[in-house]
Amino acid sequence: MLAYKGFKKGLICLGYQFTMGKNMTDQANCQRNGFHTAANPLDCLVHYPDIQNSEYYLVKVEGDLDEDAIDSKISCTELTILRKLDVEQLILHGLAYMTDHPLLEWSSKVRRERGTASDGYTVVRG
Repeated sequence: MLAYKGFKKGLICLGYQFTMGKNMTDQANCQRNGFHTAANPLDCLVHYPDIQNSEYYLVKVEGDLDEDAIDSKISCTELTILRKLDVEQLILHGLAYMTDHPLLEWSSKVRRERGTASDGYTVVRG
């Protein structure tokens, strides 16, 4: 399954150093452990809103998976980092996600009808 993940620059998340390719851990629980990703690319901006100091990647999630009902968060035990996305690519993937899933709740980063840029971007849906 493909998903999206944000990092601090250098592939760092909560002090853990990831590497390109496959990363593995023992357990996956959205509330406590595992490698956290998002099905909705724009949800990465919730946890990594500072686009100047963050990096965003397309990833493959495998192994033990856990999803929560809060947003599109997925926790997994096997995370393969596929490729880096610039902010424009991440937002375009997010727009495609909204088009593909029109009945799902929007990311908290999406504004209705109009918006004001925050952290260097704004996503507005009419």
